[in-house]
Amino acid sequence: MKILVAMDGTEHSWKTLDKTLSIAKSYNADITVIGIVDIKTPMITTTPAGLMEKLAETVEATAHETLEKAKKYCKDKGASVKTMVEHGAAAETICEAAEKGNFDLLVIGNSGKGRLSEFFLGSISSRIAHVSKVDVLIVR
Repeated sequence: MKILVAMDGTEHSWKTLDKTLSIAKSYNADITVIGIVDIKTPMITTTPAGLMEKLAETVEATAHETLEKAKKYCKDKGASVKTMVEHGAAAETICEAAEKGNFDLLVIGNSGKGRLSEFFLGSISSRIAHVSKVDVLIVR
C-alpha cells in the first residue's frame, strides 16, 4: 500500500501526519509526504518582479524545510518516508501527484494555512475529495 499525505507545517498537518503514520503501521504502507508551492497568478501581475522572486524563493525554502522536519519526525517515530515538493494549484496538483504516483490513499487535513501560505491550503480539502481518483481520508 502507498499513502500520499499533504503537509503544510500547521499544527493540524502534524495531526494528519500522525494519523497517516498510524494507518501506515497497520497496513505496512509506504508514505510519501507532499508539499505544494502555489504562487497565485494574480499576485504575479501586481507584485514587483524582485519581490515576487524573493517570495517564490522563500516559499520554496519553507516547503522543503517543512518536509525535512516531517521526514525527521517520522524517522524519530520509526518510519521512513519519502518527500516531494510540487508546484501548482494545490487541489489539482495533489490529485495529479496521487494519481501519477499510483497511490492507494491520499490523506489531507480539513484545515490548513491561509491563502498566502503558498502550499497545501486546507480550504481545498473538499475539492480534493470531489475530484481525486484516489481514495481520500480527510483528518478532522
